Amino acid sequence: AKRNKKTVILVTHSMPDVRRYCDRAMLIQDGYIAKIGDPDEIADAYSDSFLPPREVVEARQKEAAIRNAVTVNAVNVAVDGETQKFLDTREDFTMNVDFECDRPVPANQLFIDVFDGRNVPVLSMPFGSEDDKISAGKHTAEFAVKNVLAFGDFRICIALQTDSERLQLAENACRFHIKGSAAEVMSVVNPDNTVQATVD
Repeated sequence: AKRNKKTVILVTHSMPDVRRYCDRAMLIQDGYIAKIGDPDEIADAYSDSFLPPREVVEARQKEAAIRNAVTVNAVNVAVDGETQKFLDTREDFTMNVDFECDRPVPANQLFIDVFDGRNVPVLSMPFGSEDDKISAGKHTAEFAVKNVLAFGDFRICIALQTDSERLQLAENACRFHIKGSAAEVMSVVNPDNTVQATVD
C-alpha cells in the first residue's frame, strides 16, 4: 500500500500484526482515542491495558508478604494442659497457638478470633499490646479463657490486621464444643469473658 500511496486501515486485536504491518497506530479505549503514534508503543499500551493498575499489583504483593510473614503450625484448646474438643459449661480453658514468624511482627496486629456456630464473633484478642513485637522464629501463644460462653460449636481463626483489612492466616484452625442444652441463651460477645495472653 505504501508504494501505491494508499492508506490501509487495519482494525485488529493482534499486536504482532500491528508491529509488523503498521507504520502508525491508534489505540481506542471506551470509544475514545487513547493514543496515536509508534506501533510498538501502541502495542505495548494495548497489552498493558489488560494488566491491573500498579497500585493493585503492589497491594497484592504487600498482602502476600504480610500473609507469608506468619505461619500457623498448630492450634488447640486445652484444660489443665490436656487437649480437649468438648468442654463442660463454665469450664475454663486455654487456647494454644504454635506459630512461626519470618520477621518481627507487631503483636497487636496478630489476632485469635473465636466464632460460634452461627459465624458470630464471640471473642477476638490480639497477641499483645501496641508496644509488643513478636520476634522472628518459633513461638507458642497461650490464651487463658474464663469460660462464660454458652453451649454450642465454636471455631478458632488466626488473623493478621493490616491498615485496611483483616487477613485470615489460619481459618478454622481448631474447632471445639461446649456442652449444654438448647434452653441456654447463646451469647454474642460477652463482656464478662476475660482472657489473659502470653507469647513466648
